[in-house]
Amino acid sequence: MGRLGGEEFGILLLGCGNHLAAHIAEKCRSAIEKFDSSVSGHQFTLTASFGVSDSSICGHEFTKLFAGADGALHQAKDLGRNKVFNYQTNSYVFAEVSVDRVN
Repeated sequence: MGRLGGEEFGILLLGCGNHLAAHIAEKCRSAIEKFDSSVSGHQFTLTASFGVSDSSICGHEFTKLFAGADGALHQAKDLGRNKVFNYQTNSYVFAEVSVDRVN
């Protein structure tokens, strides 16, 4: 895991299939959304959008994997934020259920 710039982070999951990667991203998204900010003395909400790509579609070259994940991330944001969008299946993940993208 590493910071890619601004508020963007990347997680490289070696040997992890596309479906499992989307499931892990959804668990992370859900955990971030449940963050309790009250300990800080301030009340605020955190959310996160995730883009998932896979070498079976994008290839093994980092720039292509990154471009797939980045495109999927922008789809997640365009669909209303706080979502996981899967580049390979062209769908977003919600509560661990894949839902086809509406054009």
